[in-house]
Amino acid sequence: MAWRLSFRSDGAFREELSSQQTSYSSGYSAAAAAAAAASAAPAPACSSNGGSGDEASTSSRTSSSSSSSSASAGAIEGYFRGPGVCWGSDDAGCPRIMELDDKEALLLSTWVRTGLWVLPDVAAQLTVRAVPPLPPRRSGVDGEDEEEALHRGPTTWVELRLRGGGKVAALLELCEASWRPVSLRLLLAGEHELWRFSDWREWQPGLWLAAAAVQTSSCEGSPANTYQLGSLAVHPSLGSSSMPAGAAAAAAGFAPPPTPLLPADAEFVRGAPEAVPAWHTVSGHSLVRPRLNGREVGWFILDTGASGFVLDPQAANSLGLESFGELQVISMVGRIASRFRRAASFELGPLRIQRPLFMELPCSGLVSGVPEGGRVVGIVGYDVLRRAVVHMPPHPRRPTLPPTTVDSPAAAVAARASAAQLRSGPLPFTLRLEHPAALEPSAALQQAELAVAPPSSSGGASSGQAVGSATATAAAAAAGSGAAAVPLPAPSSNSSRDSSPASASSGLRIAASTSPCSLQGPAGPAPPAQQRQHHPEWLPLVIVSSLPHVELELLLPGGRRHRGLFMIDSGAGGFNLIISSRGAELMQLGAYSGGGGALGAVAEIMGVGGTAKDRVTARRCQLEEVRLGQCCFRDVQAVYHPPRGAGGGGGAGLELSQHTSGIICAGLLGRCGLTFDYARMRVAVAGPR
Repeated sequence: MAWRLSFRSDGAFREELSSQQTSYSSGYSAAAAAAAAASAAPAPACSSNGGSGDEASTSSRTSSSSSSSSASAGAIEGYFRGPGVCWGSDDAGCPRIMELDDKEALLLSTWVRTGLWVLPDVAAQLTVRAVPPLPPRRSGVDGEDEEEALHRGPTTWVELRLRGGGKVAALLELCEASWRPVSLRLLLAGEHELWRFSDWREWQPGLWLAAAAVQTSSCEGSPANTYQLGSLAVHPSLGSSSMPAGAAAAAAGFAPPPTPLLPADAEFVRGAPEAVPAWHTVSGHSLVRPRLNGREVGWFILDTGASGFVLDPQAANSLGLESFGELQVISMVGRIASRFRRAASFELGPLRIQRPLFMELPCSGLVSGVPEGGRVVGIVGYDVLRRAVVHMPPHPRRPTLPPTTVDSPAAAVAARASAAQLRSGPLPFTLRLEHPAALEPSAALQQAELAVAPPSSSGGASSGQAVGSATATAAAAAAGSGAAAVPLPAPSSNSSRDSSPASASSGLRIAASTSPCSLQGPAGPAPPAQQRQHHPEWLPLVIVSSLPHVELELLLPGGRRHRGLFMIDSGAGGFNLIISSRGAELMQLGAYSGGGGALGAVAEIMGVGGTAKDRVTARRCQLEEVRLGQCCFRDVQAVYHPPRGAGGGGGAGLELSQHTSGIICAGLLGRCGLTFDYARMRVAVAGPR
């Protein structure tokens, strides 16, 4: 891939990677936080770490009322923030603020590759300590042969971390002859990211830049990405006496790009209905039927736990989509080899996306109870949720059949068939996709309230109402009665960190003109007490690896409480809550899960692309209470992945972040009405408290 890099000696940088098929960019601005705070002065509780400006070039729909506020990293208080603002733009050029592990990995790897890590402004942000060398066979990054290692000579190892609570460690191997980095190992959750450096160039006396780098993973069979520097620009530091006129304006290029509410590759078709027909399956998944290149090719799972589009290879071949590249996708069961497919268009309800990029993965076996005559051929995830406000009401409930009297064997057979269909067949429901700038705050709140209101006495179902159980979860990924300017909640001041048959989960991931939001709630008197429980509550989202995370509070056995970030995964059917091995260790769950009944019983988790033998073994435990905002769930059965050394093993796909505790699954999500507003980094929760 072609690699363009510009940076400043205070640590700010901007990188652009491009090939014939794809392009990405990322950056870091130390000054963006202060600038955003100043621009948000009239609304201090809604401070944004994004850049500001007009987005005239990306969308004709963009205006002062249609740009998003980029939530700051660590928008929920009590979690790692780190210095400045990191951002990344995807293949479609849509930027997002990078948080937690994403931010740490980007800063550590880039500062090492550029040599900036030794400069005073950057070194002040790091802790550095000497560590023992790794075992010889693992000391170098994949690709370095023994002769090269011998020629290089002895090396020394140090560990780098970001100050202020950084959890990602970077093990840096330094050549003792030149003291230039040889390799870097980022200790991410569930895997190690490996870098090998070469072609060092001195950009300032004593400071060296790696003009060539190979990046791969510690997982067997991981593809290697090779980077060769195409262009380099070094900017003076802000306030430097050597800064020429106009350089300060050029330095603004390090700030996050303007972020439109609706990215330039998407549009809402005028006159198309916002209601989208969908089905809820017995396995707890929500299915929709989009159109690819103008054709329906099968059912897609609506999944908040998917970091991008997924397409089955058979469906991709039927459409004649070209394949390119290689990547490894992280599912519940670990890493799966994949490649990319590019379509001309994707349509779901009123939303149309141009040139969508798909990850190719087999999708068979994930869903039970697919509508008759159909098959699951893909997954809809982050790409749709970022481009629409998506509303999902609670999961539909299956009706209870009254006792019937039959007068013939044929009638008895028909009655049994009808009962079986109601028990295991798919149930229809309706979700809504709305333009991110479509509604006023009061309208959005009313729409979310309708989603959880009791059905009308006439028995008719409204188009905005869904029935159900595992649908809101999968559709939680797509839940939406969106609003363009719904108030963004202030961070909670008391948030703190840490204190049977296999079920299928499709969860997977790949290893801002900002206009401040109104902080005022909808006008008018407070609702009556009996209706107050139906009002939605906006909670801040933290996006890590394009996956949404929200804070939960758990009441553990023995009366202890744990607050932590959990990934929202509507595609994880068959479960309420999955606790990672890190979370289980913090909560000391092993001490309480060995009792009788279902406690400590074994459960199996199967992920996308997995086979019958590709399953993760977990254990069940009972939680007295789980709180999502003001929604309280009692006696929740959860599963946890035991830590290594306590029966754990495998399950790398469950370890999503060094900062998080687990996954909220379809069974729990389906009890709420949910509205997802990724453009403003928030989710609304409506339901009984």
